[in-house]
Amino acid sequence: MTDPRHEKEQQKHRLNEPEGDEIDVTRMHLGLTREHGEPHEGYEPMPLWLPTLIVGLLVWAGYYIGRYGGTFDANSYDPVTIEEGAGSGNGASQGSPMDRGKNVFVSTCVSCHQTNGEGVPDQYPPLAGSSVVTGDSKKLVQIILHGLNGPLVIGGKRYDGSMPAWAGTLDDAQVADVSTYIRKSWGNKGDEVTPDQVKAIRAATSGRGQPWTAAELGLPH
Repeated sequence: MTDPRHEKEQQKHRLNEPEGDEIDVTRMHLGLTREHGEPHEGYEPMPLWLPTLIVGLLVWAGYYIGRYGGTFDANSYDPVTIEEGAGSGNGASQGSPMDRGKNVFVSTCVSCHQTNGEGVPDQYPPLAGSSVVTGDSKKLVQIILHGLNGPLVIGGKRYDGSMPAWAGTLDDAQVADVSTYIRKSWGNKGDEVTPDQVKAIRAATSGRGQPWTAAELGLPH
């Protein structure tokens, strides 16, 4: 006869054994845990190279901006201005009247009258070969100080553009220099204009509150 207690032990043992190729997942997980350890959260120190790299980049960026930023002045990136600055070797207040006058022309006049003094057709008259420029210097200074509203006829062509007043922007020396520059450039043969001449014209027309017209200055229109 079979012992009932022995039969129960055998049944219990069979229930605890995996059937066929069945894998005990719990035992496998426990084995992996012993090998690799449980994942955990916590403080991890920053690598030393990372803040060193950041500081180095900031120092380099500061040097680059300081060296090549050009004081964030638009004229620093104008090829004409750069060429002039490299050629003069002096500050804007030094050099000949022609050198200083060219600097003023580049910063205030070139966008309308162009580097070659030819102006813009139908809008801004040429300065090259213009009798308005090479003629009476008083009229030229008056135009620079207080501006000019068209129409104006130069070389048989009509121009209807307007020139702004520069009395509040340019001092007497700058007006004299730029006047001298345009009277002696592009083949023009005008005389030099002095700061004293500009000072006298400025004083005589100080009450002027609007641009001149060609008719007022006796210019063809």
